[in-house]
Amino acid sequence: MTQPIDQHLGKQLKKARKSRGLSQSDIAATLNISYQQVQKYERGSNRISAARLYQLSDILKIPVMYFFDGLPAAHLSEEETVTGDEAETLLGHYNNMPDDDHRLLFKKFVRALSNIGL
Repeated sequence: MTQPIDQHLGKQLKKARKSRGLSQSDIAATLNISYQQVQKYERGSNRISAARLYQLSDILKIPVMYFFDGLPAAHLSEEETVTGDEAETLLGHYNNMPDDDHRLLFKKFVRALSNIGL
């Protein structure tokens, strides 16, 4: 029996595939599976294994974590998670820092906070 996460992963797969102009048959041929299997992945009726997610991320040229965008972290409440938009904003601020010293300090600060379990 599949879970809501399987449907979410399937929707993310479909969105990424379409944004790159690929058909289900294109993906299937690369993975050496049937287009029906890709269809089942996208509907969430079949689970996508971790190994298959890795292959798909490589084919679609996206990070594996893309498939999990929009899902709350398992150990965090909804209020504690960072959405995709928030993450992009934070990354933009990071990239706009004036120099490498500031970026290094920021990374150390974030690591320190995560290590103390705030």
